[in-house]
Amino acid sequence: MRAFLEGQTNRTYWAEVFGSADDPRKYLLLHDLFEVLALGTVPRFALRFPRVGGTAEVCFWIELTRRLSRRAGLPTVALWGDGREGAAPSLTLLFDDLLPKYFLPLLWPERKSDLLYPLAASRGAGDSRVNLAKDRYSRLLDEGDANLLTLMVRLGAR
Repeated sequence: MRAFLEGQTNRTYWAEVFGSADDPRKYLLLHDLFEVLALGTVPRFALRFPRVGGTAEVCFWIELTRRLSRRAGLPTVALWGDGREGAAPSLTLLFDDLLPKYFLPLLWPERKSDLLYPLAASRGAGDSRVNLAKDRYSRLLDEGDANLLTLMVRLGAR
């Protein structure tokens, strides 16, 4: 994982995830994570990360969520793989107890559900989170040559 973190820059990583290093969803993703995990409570829904393609990347997101939530343990469930019906591979994390109500959202994450939070999903034109998220995270995410290890350390210190 360390080789992945040191070898991926902000510029290359976000371009791979969203198609462009300038895509505002990168700010939304971190904003959403902080809003959910920094409260110190266990989210009562699963978190879905967009386009997570490799095992080192899965480890990066699990470790970052662990640091942001300030929990020693791992999520209750981590599901990663190709999406249904040709959807991009994604990662879904659940921190709550594994209850029957989570089975469908975990196994069919493309289906809309109140028990699944799609991180970085736009809420339509005029989404007020975009400007707020960009103000908060542009210094970290727009430093194109910074690697993901640096990003994880800086985010974990917040």
